Amino acid sequence: MKLLMGSSRRNKRILELQSLSGPIVTMGEDIDTKRLLLERTFAHCSDVVFRTVSLFGSNQAVLVYVDGMIDPHGLLQGVLDSERIFEGKELLSIAEKLEQTLTIGRMHVTNMADELVKGVLDGGLAIVLDGAQNVLIVGMEKFPSRNVEEPEAEPVVRGPREGFIEEIKTNTILLRKRLRTSRLKIESFTLGELSQTKVLVAYISGIATDSVVKEVRERVSTIKIDGVIDSGYIEEFIEDMPFSPFPQVQNTERPDVVMANLLEGKIAILVDGSPNVLIVPMTFWSALQNAEDYYSQHCGCACYWAGRGTGGSRFCANCHCCLDYRNCKFRDT
Repeated sequence: MKLLMGSSRRNKRILELQSLSGPIVTMGEDIDTKRLLLERTFAHCSDVVFRTVSLFGSNQAVLVYVDGMIDPHGLLQGVLDSERIFEGKELLSIAEKLEQTLTIGRMHVTNMADELVKGVLDGGLAIVLDGAQNVLIVGMEKFPSRNVEEPEAEPVVRGPREGFIEEIKTNTILLRKRLRTSRLKIESFTLGELSQTKVLVAYISGIATDSVVKEVRERVSTIKIDGVIDSGYIEEFIEDMPFSPFPQVQNTERPDVVMANLLEGKIAILVDGSPNVLIVPMTFWSALQNAEDYYSQHCGCACYWAGRGTGGSRFCANCHCCLDYRNCKFRDT
């Protein structure tokens, strides 16, 4: 009975989402009609702001955004002050004036209601113009995030002190600054019917095997789920043997580890909201490796790998870099 009720709710939600799709032109060009539809869509959403302003004289516009998710300085300087540039000048439309004056963020013009809703919830600023069929969506997102710091779970004595955070844009920057080549490809997917979580698949063209890239792309794109909270959700969907006690997907919070694996032809999967990056395919030797091995001599690494593979992993489980269990400073912590 509960399963049937859950299925009914899900089908009802799908119908609601489908009712939002369609061109905005069906609402007419009247600004009050378009605002009424948006207010119904965002009913009981107290954090969604509707702000009526006058642009370029007496032309009315409604600014729609989520409070706290856009840059307030960009809103003031980019939109509200844009009319000063065209004071006394005539152009074809208000939209054309905005397109020529707005220099901050990405601009997207749409007449689809679902794209408008998604743009606002992604941290964009929607500019609904009176007498215009299209709506302008300006990317002014500014999400709160923590600083880049060394991951507590993967400390190293030698190596960089940077780690991934929950902001996916920052994570891609950490990769781009280490791999400054156009061969680093980052493909974007949106997963989660309700969460609309951005998932990125990163690989180096010419090094990663095309068949493996295609397989990862297909497995990620076919995931059907209501919401993605962490990269662990993706891991459960793409692994080959879900009931195996052994790990099949490598994960790390270190950009240098991801870079090293990309140079080896592997593929990284980044999930917005998660500092843990997935790396596929995973081998037996990658399970014995840690970040310290990339900055140590190969002879020493071979000894560490042998110790971990023959039971020494029991003695280095505290800090993952030493074999002296009794004198390990991370013991019993």
